[in-house]
Amino acid sequence: MDSDIKKPTKQEVDTSGLDAARDELLSAVEAGTIREGKAEDGLERISGFSNDLVLEDNKGLSALSSTANIETSSNKSLLVEEEVQSTRKPLIDISNLPTEHSRNQNIKDNSPSSNVRIEKSQSSKIRNTKLEKEGMSRKKHKSPLHFVIAIIGILLVVLALIFAGAFAWYKSQLSPTCPDCKQEIVGITINSGSGSAEIADLLKKEGLIKSAFAFRVYIMLNNIGDKLQAGAYEIEKSADVPAIAKQLCDGAKARIKSITFLPGGTIMDAKNRLLALGFGEAEIDAAFNKQYDSPLFNGRPTDTNIEGYIYGDTYEVYANASVEDILTQTVFPEMLRVVEQNNLEAKFKAQGLTLYEGIKLSSIVQKEAGHLVDDMPAIAGVFYNRLKNNQVLGSDAIIGYRADQLNPNRDRSDLSYLTTITCPWNSRRCQGLPPTPISTPGKNALVATAEPASHNYFYFLTGDDGKTYYATSQAEHDANAKEHCKVRCGYM
Repeated sequence: MDSDIKKPTKQEVDTSGLDAARDELLSAVEAGTIREGKAEDGLERISGFSNDLVLEDNKGLSALSSTANIETSSNKSLLVEEEVQSTRKPLIDISNLPTEHSRNQNIKDNSPSSNVRIEKSQSSKIRNTKLEKEGMSRKKHKSPLHFVIAIIGILLVVLALIFAGAFAWYKSQLSPTCPDCKQEIVGITINSGSGSAEIADLLKKEGLIKSAFAFRVYIMLNNIGDKLQAGAYEIEKSADVPAIAKQLCDGAKARIKSITFLPGGTIMDAKNRLLALGFGEAEIDAAFNKQYDSPLFNGRPTDTNIEGYIYGDTYEVYANASVEDILTQTVFPEMLRVVEQNNLEAKFKAQGLTLYEGIKLSSIVQKEAGHLVDDMPAIAGVFYNRLKNNQVLGSDAIIGYRADQLNPNRDRSDLSYLTTITCPWNSRRCQGLPPTPISTPGKNALVATAEPASHNYFYFLTGDDGKTYYATSQAEHDANAKEHCKVRCGYM
């Protein structure tokens, strides 16, 4: 095979450098710097020579091999120790050194330009491989920012759905509670100083709106909270929230009527006033005999009517209001307000009376004192003294009330009722309070009875001059009557 390869001439390849390398290699062998090694270890690099070092020909190799006493046929390699560098380089297997033809080719291939191209190509491949791996890593492991963006997107979608649902609910709550109830009117009264929350609760309670919260939101969104006006209103149940809000902003234009109950009046007086307003007798009696659930009626027996509870005042009521509406929406709440503000129930208890008993005694004080408001505490004191002393109350007003119940049209000049009326209504014969109140007490009578004057009087009378005279004994009382009550008491 070697004969077929054309040996290069000196003109083709300059071998002067190789000759010098061979000489130097031989010198190293002679100096003993060549050691035996395995073929796979290679030949160590000699200082000043390239790793691309190749021998000139096979003869040179044989010469080196014989000089160093190394058998090339045993696949051993010559190892040249580097004298300059302290670290070892990879060994070169000299048994596989190329021929002249391949050496020429190696010289061309190992030129600087080719090495650079190879290194660049390899570097480019390494970088591309690295980028591919990094890309795969990025695909497999997404950045936390992607998860944050995804979560925000989901939250936005959820919030949008919630908002859409809330808006749909809000719109539905603005619709009428009864679209077909065009003829049904509900009367309400908005007190001065009422806020939008209080008004909303009232409208919801009366069935005019579906949601108090939605009404407040509508008022807030339209900025009309300070435009709502107090007053009495008649509102159709078919009206929606915008229409109701507009009506409340425009002011009260309700059809109302006025009714007055007087302090000291009875349920008979109240019935006559209601009949005059056009209410039916059956409706009035049903309302007067109904059992009502309110703290105002604490202690009241279930078999009694509402005598004593038609609080004296002037009330404005709606034209379509029932008797029960008038009582429950105006009369009873007003009396309860007086009782609670003056802590009357606790004060009556301190006097040994229940709330109902306190109202009964107050009704007697109201009837006996009349318009003499300043005398009410002293008159109440007289009755307390009699009750504590187990004496009869001796109030002719109690006997007269019962006589009027039995015969409303009786002859007032006939005094026989003072003896014909029996117990428990005849206060001249029977001890204790009457079965029911005998009139509706006003605030002054209620407070005076809860806070009576402390004294030793057991008698009193109103003289012809309109003044009240008190006495500690029957004899003193008779003397007052003869002197101060000649006309009124019949002492002429």
